[in-house]
Amino acid sequence: MIKKRESLRTICVTALGIALYVALSMTAKIPVIGHSSLDLGYIVFAVYCYYFGSIVGMAVGSIGCLFVSLLTTGWIPLGWIAGNMIIGLIVGRVEENSGLSTIKRIIAVSFAVFIGIFCVKTAIECALYSIPLAVKAPKSALVSVMDAVVMSIGTWLAPKIPVQLRR
Repeated sequence: MIKKRESLRTICVTALGIALYVALSMTAKIPVIGHSSLDLGYIVFAVYCYYFGSIVGMAVGSIGCLFVSLLTTGWIPLGWIAGNMIIGLIVGRVEENSGLSTIKRIIAVSFAVFIGIFCVKTAIECALYSIPLAVKAPKSALVSVMDAVVMSIGTWLAPKIPVQLRR
């Protein structure tokens, strides 16, 4: 019975995180250059990785991204989904092994976003859409820096948000 309650709780918390990611991403996009914008859903993504670890973090980031894209464009962004899964895995693992200083956690977030967005997302989109790397890389570099900044804000804020976790 306790295991069923724990599973239901995890599903509900994950669904709430996805909904928060979608709501914040769709209502608070701050345009920067061209079609690139600061996605404030990454704050929710970072907070969920901090409190709930890699599996929930991966689900919030990847499914949240899928819903945002489906609701706004009707497109399934395979590169973004894979990139957010990598970010959720790395950041969630770092947060599960807590005790690191905020600076070290922000460095880990920046590394995860670089791997997830600049490397994985770019490679998938170049392969799927035959985009030359020299064309895709500059925009991907800019987007990965913007996402790392927003996610770092979430990483900094996470310990300051009072969340009561009952088992």
